[in-house]
Amino acid sequence: MRRMIHFLLLASTLPVQAQQWADAIRAKAEPTFEEIVSLPLVYPAQGLDRVKVLENLAYKRTADAALLMDVYLPADSANHPVVMLVHGGVGPEDHPKDWGFYRSWGRTLAASGLVAVAFNQRLGFPKRQYDLGASDLRDAMAFVRQNAAKFHAVDRFCVTAFSGGGVLLAPLIASTPEDVKCLVGFYPILDTADTNNPEAQVTDDQRRMYSAVATLEARGAPAIPLFIARAGRDQIPGVKEWIDRFVAVALEKNASIVLATHPTGLHGFDTRNDDARSREIIAMAIAFMKDHLNAASASR
Repeated sequence: MRRMIHFLLLASTLPVQAQQWADAIRAKAEPTFEEIVSLPLVYPAQGLDRVKVLENLAYKRTADAALLMDVYLPADSANHPVVMLVHGGVGPEDHPKDWGFYRSWGRTLAASGLVAVAFNQRLGFPKRQYDLGASDLRDAMAFVRQNAAKFHAVDRFCVTAFSGGGVLLAPLIASTPEDVKCLVGFYPILDTADTNNPEAQVTDDQRRMYSAVATLEARGAPAIPLFIARAGRDQIPGVKEWIDRFVAVALEKNASIVLATHPTGLHGFDTRNDDARSREIIAMAIAFMKDHLNAASASR
């Protein structure tokens, strides 16, 4: 996997070879997990080579090890809003911030004029460590706030969750920090209905707390704008149904929500489906983030 990541980082100097490598993985009937998470975005952002990256910053120390983040900075010296990239159900030992997937998202967002933060956290799988993941997200954001001058960051956040990281959106919907201006989910897991097994070790209270569906059902419309990207051919059982239920409740509550569906998209379509609809949805999501983060500034 390290070799794949290293090869991806050479994409700016070996574009033809890197594209051929990515195309070969996408063409496989059953690519490995390591191959999937090493893929770059299919979105052709400009200026990726001018992005600055602050790597391996320890934002929190646990009994086991330090939790690390990478911060992606736009090329200019201006201050910019922040996007937190929340990975799904793996632990820090899997080094998700180093995957090609998050490196690509980080560089793409920074090239688009946003500070992007990819960080390792302890959400876990199959044991679901929801409380630890939520605590790590809060502490990662606190670290960014404390180092705002170093990161050229302003006090406006978008939290963007992928796949299993979607469960960490629920607490933000229930109680939104003042500086969090929008939430984005890419093929997010928005319910906890699949945790009724001994391996998950989830309590009933946690199921309610980390289900975005249950959270929305129990309250009025959240004030925070939402963007949900849905994969029409999502391979993970339940994900589409939970998204559909969440959207239905959001519409019933008159929430501010944008739904973007990729009809033939796979789970992870932003790197796996190299087509116009994937690129369109990525562009829509980035525009959504910038619109709401910059609108927050203009309204002051």
